[in-house]
Amino acid sequence: MNLYAKVIDSVAHAMTWIGMCVITGMMILTCMDVVLRYFGYPIRGAYDITRVLGSVIFSLPIAYSYIKGYQVAVDSVFRRAPRIVRAIIDSIICLFSMAITVMIAWRAIYLGHDLYVRGRVTDTIPIPLWPFIYIMVLGFVVYTLALLAEHLKAIKRTDA
Repeated sequence: MNLYAKVIDSVAHAMTWIGMCVITGMMILTCMDVVLRYFGYPIRGAYDITRVLGSVIFSLPIAYSYIKGYQVAVDSVFRRAPRIVRAIIDSIICLFSMAITVMIAWRAIYLGHDLYVRGRVTDTIPIPLWPFIYIMVLGFVVYTLALLAEHLKAIKRTDA
């Protein structure tokens, strides 16, 4: 179990670094577009590139932010509850979160396939949309695996 959590943490950390590089590139692209637009030479397709890369910066770091506890949590109700009750509630919340995340990823796979079959591209420059949907699916799959690791930890706390 500990090895599983370490592998998921490493993969999530690498995906976060990719997301950080992408957002840095988006920042540079946007700044260059604004400066060049001032001189009358805007970057063609800057809006489309920024739009499709938004899915990357949203979905890749989501697992790492969950692992590190950067999400919003409301625990004031259960703060004084016995440890076993908190572990059971954490386990149930992880199960619901995994179910929702799997449903999102499952539907995104269908959307990505549909975009691929139809040959959908961005408006200004022809960037295919389907790879970005599959990158989003990858982020949600790793997030689901991180939720599974948390669920297994919660189950272990109920046994103790």
